[in-house]
Amino acid sequence: MSKKKRYKSIGRGDTIESVLLGGEPNIVAMDIKDADELIWQIQKALNWYNYNWSEKEYRKYTLEYLKKTKYSKADQEAANNAPTHNFDFRCIGAYCRIANNGVTLPDFKLVMIGKHIANIIQAGYTNPVQTVNTAEKPKSSIQDRIHDQVSDYIAELENKIDDFLESQNSKSDKFVFDVAAWTKQKEIKSVQSQMIADSFKSRIEELSEALAGKDPDLKQAYSLGYQNQN
Repeated sequence: MSKKKRYKSIGRGDTIESVLLGGEPNIVAMDIKDADELIWQIQKALNWYNYNWSEKEYRKYTLEYLKKTKYSKADQEAANNAPTHNFDFRCIGAYCRIANNGVTLPDFKLVMIGKHIANIIQAGYTNPVQTVNTAEKPKSSIQDRIHDQVSDYIAELENKIDDFLESQNSKSDKFVFDVAAWTKQKEIKSVQSQMIADSFKSRIEELSEALAGKDPDLKQAYSLGYQNQN
């Protein structure tokens, strides 16, 4: 698996080392009172998790969240039976970890988490993981290699998002990124394209709602995130 690119700094005073190579972000210890600042710190933390975590961590802390929030035993068991590489785990695992650590997430994030958990539970009922004989050493399957490769692609696209946000602060630099050309260059297969799209689906839905102005909380949150890039 190729090594992921490191992100650029995403906030004033942040460095690559402090954002990505330091310890896990401890938002609770920041004792944040302002709701907008909390949203910004959560967004910064997501970059750390995306860089440092594997699919196993996203799954682990999502399941822990179900237990802490007292989902039924049947739902917890179904979620536990969902495949590790189910992308719903990646979409919410970091949020679940932040909540597990004692952070009260904004309502719109809780709604988003609930939707993905419902998908995970359904996947556990309809497509449970196969039991592996622990006496045998598991081999890396084609599916595992595909998911590892997709994780690298997602990390690279996250990097491009950071580049775009930084370009908004500069009058001289113009951000240019041809997604179609990038996809062709990487020889990304259709199934991989769908997996990549699924991982960004919840964010796109949030951005669409923010642009439409239907949800004032979302609109304010993303507005603040842009301001903090300046």
